[in-house]
Amino acid sequence: MPRAAPIRSDPEPTPGTPGPTLGAPPPPPLTGRVRSLATIGAIRQELARLYRLTRAGRMAVDELSKFANVLQILARLVSDGDLEKRVAALEAAQEGR
Repeated sequence: MPRAAPIRSDPEPTPGTPGPTLGAPPPPPLTGRVRSLATIGAIRQELARLYRLTRAGRMAVDELSKFANVLQILARLVSDGDLEKRVAALEAAQEGR
């Protein structure tokens, strides 16, 4: 059975992509307080904040894409939760008649 190649901790950049010598230094790590994402409005604000960071060059586009996908899933879950509460309230009102 052939042995797998060892995993390198410092992979070489793909040709054509900025690396340590070809492009600008990596952006500083994102820090700060994490806001509550319990409402669609809060999720929208967070997505807009990340978009502005990306436009300013403080976040990589691929990172924005990952966060945007997660935020989209969260927005769907919040929306579904709100819909579930509304249906339950309508059902409860229907039973009370």
